[in-house]
Amino acid sequence: MARNAPLVAAVFVLYFLSIPSVQAKALPIQTTVCEVVTHPEKFEGKRIRVRAEVGSDGIEHTVLVDDKATCKLGLGILLSKQARERRVFDEVSDAIYRQRTIGAGGFGQKRIFAVFVGVFKSQRKMPIRVLSVESVSDLQVDLR
Repeated sequence: MARNAPLVAAVFVLYFLSIPSVQAKALPIQTTVCEVVTHPEKFEGKRIRVRAEVGSDGIEHTVLVDDKATCKLGLGILLSKQARERRVFDEVSDAIYRQRTIGAGGFGQKRIFAVFVGVFKSQRKMPIRVLSVESVSDLQVDLR
């Protein structure tokens, strides 16, 4: 039995590494919104990390734009069922909707920034470019 111990241990390790929850997710690619929307094929299906400004009409449309405003295109936002259950976007929603009345009022009176991690997806036909958000961090609300 002692002779087979290394083989049994190796099989055991390989089994646990094959379980998705045990596997470490690939580190996201650090990039910018402008880089992603300019070269979507480079990021298709990959986990990315961007610092972005949140643009919203304060009613229902929300988009991530480059925080340095170096391009005019942005990323739409998708939240998976798991992301909604983990409530990863709650602080951003609060900053958009509940804090509308802070300061001089209205969404136009503030800027919202955060770091977003997720999987980038695009469609060439429409063109649709979205980030399936997994996490949000470093939220910052600047009143104008």
